[in-house]
Amino acid sequence: MHNPSLIEQINHWKQQFKQPLNRILRTPFAVHIFKERNEPLSYYFNEIDKTVHALMATPEQDVMQAQYLSERLLNQCNALQNALKTKSVPLSAEERRQKAWDRLQNLPPKPRLAAFQKAQQQLLKEKANLERKQSQAESLEQRQYIQQQLAELQRRLEKADVAITSTEREIYWNQIKA
Repeated sequence: MHNPSLIEQINHWKQQFKQPLNRILRTPFAVHIFKERNEPLSYYFNEIDKTVHALMATPEQDVMQAQYLSERLLNQCNALQNALKTKSVPLSAEERRQKAWDRLQNLPPKPRLAAFQKAQQQLLKEKANLERKQSQAESLEQRQYIQQQLAELQRRLEKADVAITSTEREIYWNQIKA
């Protein structure tokens, strides 16, 4: 899976951070994303580089391993980018949801899977409730508004489904490695 443009893209992505490489990050990253905590920024960049090189060394026929490493790389980049963001404005509802989602991502795999499944069940209940309200809505405007809410809820359900599948895959790979 040799892809020199991937290295170039990662290097370009790293250059966007105008912070010293020796800055210690106090973010409590999940163990499956980064093995150590409270390390300098250079440590996290090196861990990302290791994942990139492992991905590049993966044989093309080993699709499952390539997918696992791709997801890990994405999680590492997202976690580091979120850790380096500074926010001075209050969080919107979407940002609060994303922050809660990120906290779920920081759990170990089995509790994370249980939390994702619980969240999915809550979303399904919310969907059923909205569908009931939509069927009882009297005006076209109310039905359209509820339809927009249902579309957003469906996006969140799809995200939960992807997270459950990904976490199940991670648990499976961890069992194989053990």
